[in-house]
Parts: sequence; C-alpha cells; structure tokens
Amino acid sequence: MPRNPPNKTCAPIPSTKTYDYIIVGAGAAGLPLADRLTAAGRTVLVLEKGPPSSGKWGGNIKTDWLRNGTNNTLSVFDVPGLAQAWLNKNATSVHCDDTVQPLGCLLGGGAEIGPALWWKPHPLDWESFPSGWKANDMAAATNRAFQRIPAATITSKDNRLYQEAGFDVVASGLNSSGYKFIVPNDQPDQRNHVYGRGQFMVSNGERSGPVGTYLASASQRSQLTVWMNSPVRRLVRNGGHITGVELECNNGYEGVVSVTPGTGRVILSAGTFGSAKVLLRSMLSSAFAS
Repeated sequence: MPRNPPNKTCAPIPSTKTYDYIIVGAGAAGLPLADRLTAAGRTVLVLEKGPPSSGKWGGNIKTDWLRNGTNNTLSVFDVPGLAQAWLNKNATSVHCDDTVQPLGCLLGGGAEIGPALWWKPHPLDWESFPSGWKANDMAAATNRAFQRIPAATITSKDNRLYQEAGFDVVASGLNSSGYKFIVPNDQPDQRNHVYGRGQFMVSNGERSGPVGTYLASASQRSQLTVWMNSPVRRLVRNGGHITGVELECNNGYEGVVSVTPGTGRVILSAGTFGSAKVLLRSMLSSAFAS
C-alpha cells in the first residue's frame, strides 16, 4: 500500500506526548479496555482506522430527514435499524477496504454496523474454552457487560411495540406447535423449542453499545485521547520491546506515536483480521530493516 494514498491528506503527529497504553481499534474490545484503563488513571490513546460513527462523536453520515430535522445531532448509526438500510447502498464507505468480510472500520467497529442484537451466550458456548474460562467463570463478567449495556426488547422512546401483526401470526403458529415463549436473555440456557422477541443494544430510542456506554464514560476523563482516520501501519520496537506505532495516511495523523518509555504498552484490538495484519506487517518491516 502506498504511504500516501491518492486524494488523502494527513497531519503530522500533534505532539511528542507519550501514552501509557496505545489501543489499536475502537471497537467492542478496544473501547471497554480504554474505559477500564483510564478509570485506573492510565493515559490511553485509542487509534481508529475509520471515521466517526455516532453524531455525538462527529459522525456526519445522515439521511435528509436527520440532517433537516429537530434531531440533527444524530447520524444513521444512532437510529435503530437505519444503519442497515443505509449500508445496503453505501457499505463500502465504512467497511474495511482490505478484507473480503464486511467488517466495520469506523468508531465502534462491528457493533455500529450490525443490527445491534444483544444476546447472552448459551452456557455450552464456553465448554470448548480452557479451565478458568467456563460458563461459571464468565458469569460475573457477562452480567457486568449486560449491566453496562442493557438489552432492550422495546426500542422506541415511547416504550411501545409497533407493527406487531407479523409477530402475532408467527407466535400463534409456534404456540400451537408446542413452542414456549421466553425472554431470551433471562433464560440463555434454553434454545430448543422456544421463541422470543429480539433484544437490542438500544437505550432511549438510540443505539447504545460500546460507543454509547464505555466510550461515553471514558471520554469524561482527561486520560483519554481518541484519533480517528488513523490506521496503524506497523508496530515500532527496540529489540523485544514495543516503543510505539507508525500511522498511515487516511485523512488523519501520519507518523510515529510512542508509548511511555520502559513501561508503555500497545494493545491490538483491531479484530481477527486487522490485528493479524498489523502483526504481520510489523514482522516483515523488522526483517527488512535488519
């Protein structure tokens, strides 16, 4: 990939400030980490390859009625269900351009481009994990996550369900066939001959998720810095110690940003493909340099 892609401009790193932690990727893993680390008093720089999503963070992807209406601070990613309709025609602008999978390269990552469904895992989903990561081990962490991001069955601001005719017809057929109605997240161990309504990362009529919760609380702390449109080219190291990251040009910053000498750390949370790509580039760059 060229160092300065066509039609993209970049600014140099704004200062020589170093950070206790640099987190690569502002998605469902990176944002909770940023919240926890800043709460512990650590300085954290979060790097996001793509643009902002939520209107509260400068996201300006809007429909005409959002742009001209009374709620013009919202983007398409803030309105439940609207992002999917918009993505059907405009997906390439926020999907990662270096993978064949439809991955989200924007603030919030995949949690911003999906339908916002929010399910607790079946206990058996943990059984292939090693000791210490079984269902009982993870129950407390799962409950904490759902306390931070509640799962809403009713997503409208007036607390009403709309357009229920289809659900009623299907429910009638399932009931007559012996299926049982449940609230899925109240009974995550029941997945056979049951049905229920969808549950979503929605609060007060808007998409919530990691951006609306973990990032919202972390942003209240002076220890947090977030740079968007700033993809990472490679990790910079001195021997076996990572000293910082090198950024590529994508209408954001370009150059090398460093961690606190001796104690700073870089955390890769750019997803299965994104993290692997950064590691591979870092290994190749070191090999060529030597």
